[in-house]
Amino acid sequence: MKNLIEAVALIFSNDDWFNKVLVGGFYTCCVLLLFPIVMINGFMVEYIRTVMNGSHVLPYWRNSKSIFKTGWKVSLALVLYYATATLLLHLAGCEVISVQTAILYFILHTTLHPIVLLAYAKEERFLTCFNISRLLNILSVNWKELLPALCISSIVLLATILLGWMWIVVGWPLLVFLALLIQNTMVALSLRTYFLSQS
Repeated sequence: MKNLIEAVALIFSNDDWFNKVLVGGFYTCCVLLLFPIVMINGFMVEYIRTVMNGSHVLPYWRNSKSIFKTGWKVSLALVLYYATATLLLHLAGCEVISVQTAILYFILHTTLHPIVLLAYAKEERFLTCFNISRLLNILSVNWKELLPALCISSIVLLATILLGWMWIVVGWPLLVFLALLIQNTMVALSLRTYFLSQS
């Protein structure tokens, strides 16, 4: 709970937080076009890096080249993970478009996804995303700090997805983006000490 409060406080301490979240909400609206996914992931990596360095300033969307450069690499890595999981689910006899696939994607998004973003934010190398021993080491060493952050952020994200539509349709993507930002900020805060000790 402490990380949730700190994550929300960090985000809202930015003077222009609403404008940046608003742009993120716009990208969330268009997420099926794929390009917005790249931008959202790039934004998250940039902010994770900022948080791990002890700052709280949200990246500027106008730095779109930098965000895109970061975003496409980590997005490609994540697509490969999701595609592999989908293939395994299909080989197990499940339909590709099904409740099981949706649940699997949600689990991946609330566990693997932030860890991959975090690992890339630290080392800025594409192959880091596939360094399974590195990712498992992060999990095994920091599971006590990570587990509460991942559970709480998953609940926040799920509640936002299921109930956010009540905030008029326009506000729903904005709330989903804000929940994603909170999720990744919580994970970064949980592992900040660990990554600083690795420097």
